[in-house]
Amino acid sequence: DPALEANAVSLRLDPSSSFAYTWRALLLLWSGQAAASLPLTERAMALDPSNAGYLLMVQCHVYLMLGRLDDAIAACENSIGQYDYWLVYVYLDAAYAQKGETNKAAATRAELLKRKPKLSIENLRAIFQRWSNHPVFHQQTEESVLAGLRKAGIPEK
Repeated sequence: DPALEANAVSLRLDPSSSFAYTWRALLLLWSGQAAASLPLTERAMALDPSNAGYLLMVQCHVYLMLGRLDDAIAACENSIGQYDYWLVYVYLDAAYAQKGETNKAAATRAELLKRKPKLSIENLRAIFQRWSNHPVFHQQTEESVLAGLRKAGIPEK
């Protein structure tokens, strides 16, 4: 709550700050309000198109949390073309697996494990716990991201 309040002040002081909109989107996602973060990512992209790849990754995460798998896949695939970061592959792999696209999930898992050979559900859970302690965020993460990664064959430990 204090971070959201500080961010609101930041947006009042500079309503054209794509950085402030990006952080607000992340704060809402991490506080269990995934759907509320989507318009903020759109606003941030409009203000700073050079950051679109990162924001598409955030959107992919949000869509995955909301169960909008086609939107998640599209956002992740677009993100990879602009922001080739290992975390995009986490969300994309989970989305493919949740959708039942096993061949694409297997290929994405291979790429992800090439980039992060020691990746596991346990490692990712620890990362997500550093981002947030909100129970809704963790429930959504377990049901969407981590459940998808289990289906994709990412090891538990």
